[in-house]
Amino acid sequence: MKAAICAIDSQYIHSALAPWCLVAGGAAYAKWPAECEVIETTINQPLEVILEKISRSEAQVFAISCYIWNIGIVEQIGPALRTLRPQARIVLGGPEVSFRPGQILQQWGWVDMVLCGEGERPFAMLLDALAAGTDVAHVPGLCYRVQERLVCQPMYLPQDEPPSPYTQGYLQTLNGRIAYLETTRGCPFSCSFCLSGVEQGVRFFSLERAKREMLLLARS
Repeated sequence: MKAAICAIDSQYIHSALAPWCLVAGGAAYAKWPAECEVIETTINQPLEVILEKISRSEAQVFAISCYIWNIGIVEQIGPALRTLRPQARIVLGGPEVSFRPGQILQQWGWVDMVLCGEGERPFAMLLDALAAGTDVAHVPGLCYRVQERLVCQPMYLPQDEPPSPYTQGYLQTLNGRIAYLETTRGCPFSCSFCLSGVEQGVRFFSLERAKREMLLLARS
């Protein structure tokens, strides 16, 4: 099973951490062998360049992280990606789709599934199910169609620490770009214009983990 995990960043100088979180989740939790390829583009590139770079992959699963800065581009390139890769599964995740998966699936026929909430373990479980050809109904946070009916599992909101995304593969892709150090998840606020605070509360990672990963970044 090969998965292309796609990030459309706001600027080239910004690195994307979310895809590498999914890669780490696949390595930690997947039972079936899975090859996860990270594809990064930016919103400042022409649509045809973004589409060409993503569709060049021969992946069976295309996973795209959706945020407020790239959701318009995802909507534009999605139908063409479906045409170019008709047999692949297209999975969306991220805050811009996690809180309205039913609406996304009803309006965007080219989307196969929406994965809601934190994705490390659910994405690994999804890849396992697709690789084995088994039912995906047990995957937490997954929303999908069964004929004309929508099936949405409860959002996955763990309390433990996820596997570290700061692998050698991630560090090698930085090339001087801005790196992000994740020490918490969640948001203490509930701003009306932002979806990050819909789920109340903040989960803190351990201080030892934060120190360890800060040193990894500093030495890379």
